[in-house]
Amino acid sequence: MIYKKDFTTTYTINGHEYTVTAPALFDSNTNELIPDKKLDDKDTETARQQYRNDMGLVTPKDLKEYRAKLGISQKKLAESTSLSPNTIALYESGTFPTTANNKLLKSLINND
Repeated sequence: MIYKKDFTTTYTINGHEYTVTAPALFDSNTNELIPDKKLDDKDTETARQQYRNDMGLVTPKDLKEYRAKLGISQKKLAESTSLSPNTIALYESGTFPTTANNKLLKSLINND
């Protein structure tokens, strides 16, 4: 049988440590942690969001909401920022932006 309980994991992102406590699955016979992609991915994203918050990075949600507000595509945003469409797509899927690109995108979002 499997049971669920809170488990604490520490993630290191670019030299910064983030501790996340969240539900995890365990084997009731051995009490060993059972890997679960959905739960593990959620924990990882929680740590990544903490890093974004600490570093003041634009989030994938910020970019998507900004584009939706303006009614523009990733390609159009890329053209208006001189970034590649692939770069915008990567940032919207969770890749951390470079310092210069983050500054540019935050400025656009904050100053319409």
